[in-house]
Amino acid sequence: MRRIFSSTHSAEAESTRNFWRRWLAALGLTATCFLAIAYSVKAGGPISRMDQWEVLRSAPDTGWLTKAVGAVSWLHGTVGLVALSTALAFWLLWRRKAKREAASVVLAMLGGGALNSALKAWIARPRPDGADLLPNAYGHSFPSGHVMLATILYGLALMHAPSSARHPAFRPALALLSVAVVAVVATERVWSGAHHPSDTLAAMFAGITCLSVVAIVHRLTAPPHART
Repeated sequence: MRRIFSSTHSAEAESTRNFWRRWLAALGLTATCFLAIAYSVKAGGPISRMDQWEVLRSAPDTGWLTKAVGAVSWLHGTVGLVALSTALAFWLLWRRKAKREAASVVLAMLGGGALNSALKAWIARPRPDGADLLPNAYGHSFPSGHVMLATILYGLALMHAPSSARHPAFRPALALLSVAVVAVVATERVWSGAHHPSDTLAAMFAGITCLSVVAIVHRLTAPPHART
């Protein structure tokens, strides 16, 4: 019995150490990357000069593909993100009875939106030329709200997705799909002329930084029996 208890305790301790190593590393790395890009943009450094490369700023019109990519981006605007995050919160609340997880989705999306607005005001970067003619491009440019909030939303979905021994490929498949959708949104925001490339790259780092904070706070506020 003592050996079983010791083995269980060691496994829990190792799980805890892995958690802190993983999320603190993610927090430090992504926050550093975001701040480096933000500083370069604010100071007119190399990132700002890279943003002027014409190859990054204009998209070829590919007909149905252009429309499909645009629809994905529209879905991740304000209305779409509210609907998607609400759906995720309700699924967690009603199907899994996970009140804390549902609350974390609502608070993370609200906090992410507020942080995005604050960052836009701080950097105060103008939109690319002509962006004021687009229906869903207004205010400052850096970082992209579409991309930042999409990163947070899909990161939360992955964070709270159930593990299944019967379907071990579910979480990896969800991770790949999430990365693909965020990449499509980021690409469309640049190609449509609504954002500079660095706006979307920085938004991804900011989104992952927010996710890291959410994961750490969620862990610290969890009941003792749920911290394994």
